[in-house]
Amino acid sequence: MSREDRGGRELKELNEMGFEELVAGWLRQHGKTQKHMDEDKKSAHWKILLARELRKQISATNPWITQRLNMGHPSNVSRHINAIPNIKG
Repeated sequence: MSREDRGGRELKELNEMGFEELVAGWLRQHGKTQKHMDEDKKSAHWKILLARELRKQISATNPWITQRLNMGHPSNVSRHINAIPNIKG
């Protein structure tokens, strides 16, 4: 394995650790648990709001978001996020 391959993998792992920290904090703040993540609808409003935060704050990818939040196909993330109007204030 080349040095570049290791560096890319290490960066991906660091990014995902940051993603996980944001998810865990958001779940605590909103009274949600992993059980909610697993059992609520793939298009649950709270999941869409969290997905939007992940995209906005840390540029998490659609595949990572859909896998982590149990949202189905990666294209669903963009569709759901874009369907909710931006709220200002």
